[in-house]
Amino acid sequence: MTLKLNLIFLLLLSQNSVCQNIKIIMNTQTGNGPFSGAAYSLILRNSDLYKFPSKSITKYIIERVSFQKEKKICEDFRQGMLSKEEFESYIPEYPLLPVLLKTNRQTKHFLDVFVGEIDANYRVIIVDKDRDADFTNDYVYKIEGNFNLKMRENKNAMKSIPTLEISYEYDNGIKPQWVKTNILINPFKTALISSIPIENELPLLIQSNQFKKGIFKLNNKDYTVAVTNNDISAEYKPERAEFLIFKPNEDDTKKNDSNLLFFKMNDKIKIENSTFILSKISSFGDTLFLTKSSDSTLYGIHTGDYVSQSLLKNWIEKDKYLLIDFWGTWCAPCIESLPELGSLYKKLNKDKIQLLSVASKSDSVKMKKIIKKYNMSWLHKSENVTVNDNGFVNTLRVTVFPTLILIAPDGQIIERKNSITEIKKKLNDLSLIKIN
Repeated sequence: MTLKLNLIFLLLLSQNSVCQNIKIIMNTQTGNGPFSGAAYSLILRNSDLYKFPSKSITKYIIERVSFQKEKKICEDFRQGMLSKEEFESYIPEYPLLPVLLKTNRQTKHFLDVFVGEIDANYRVIIVDKDRDADFTNDYVYKIEGNFNLKMRENKNAMKSIPTLEISYEYDNGIKPQWVKTNILINPFKTALISSIPIENELPLLIQSNQFKKGIFKLNNKDYTVAVTNNDISAEYKPERAEFLIFKPNEDDTKKNDSNLLFFKMNDKIKIENSTFILSKISSFGDTLFLTKSSDSTLYGIHTGDYVSQSLLKNWIEKDKYLLIDFWGTWCAPCIESLPELGSLYKKLNKDKIQLLSVASKSDSVKMKKIIKKYNMSWLHKSENVTVNDNGFVNTLRVTVFPTLILIAPDGQIIERKNSITEIKKKLNDLSLIKIN
């Protein structure tokens, strides 16, 4: 009898353990799926260090990209390109730096790319995949298109842009290992302006071309989770990873848009009647863990979630709603919408709601001039927005400007929209706009 009870207890314990934790196997997908994809510029190299073809090439450039930021920071510090203070400022974000600096291990964490121009509409790209500083023994990619336009404006040329699986050495401070990542090479016009003329004549970006995707089952229903590391590397740093979870039969291929909000590590997610925490992701994104939470209160970024009172305490008055307008002095659509925002403010029922404008990465002098010019006589806050900043922009994951977020007196997010017109309906429904 005792043995039977023990077996029943172990069975219940096992079932409870399964319920409490979900392990998801993540598989690499080519392309960016629902994500926008990270893009990195490269560093100009001395062409005298390489062998390369010269036939019919009127101009060329050789550049290098690093797939492990820590190694690049260490190299820059050793070469005197970074001061000790600058190097140490990176350590909170990259705690592996002191170890890598001490070991001083040489690894192949980089990739060199040759771009040559035959004529205005014809270029060649060569990738030194074996890293022997010799482009004559590597495959030559031939690209034809209008190089005065951006890549997305060259639809036909995009088909010939090479998608490459690249292996590079990743150093974890103990033992280097070879890992793989998928990239896209973009030789078309970019918004970046270089002080080096040849980099503007022959622009070059390396773009991420992969993400991870997995399926987990809950209450006999299949849910899809997608994750990006927002990087061209293969490493999934918890603080950089972003997640999307799709319900059964929901389109998980939809592209990134302004209304698509991402989860991050340690965020709570409500799935059906259960609340889970994104608790862990493996170093290279192959495994993801969801842990069931006994606390069903959702502090987060989506409609229905709650904003912590510590963030709101100095800005929200008792029993009042708070409408937050996220803008920037550099944001043309934000400036264009200011007259409409001013008109809305005049109509707000001030006994029930406050308006707060949060300026992101904005010049303080310019900001004051704009506030005066448009008579923005409501609450204001300016945020510089750094990696470790815990202000409104980072906490509420605002990446599209303008964004308007309506928060209830108890801290719950009522609405999140990208235009005044879109949020007016909710303000009317809650009687937060005065009736003339």
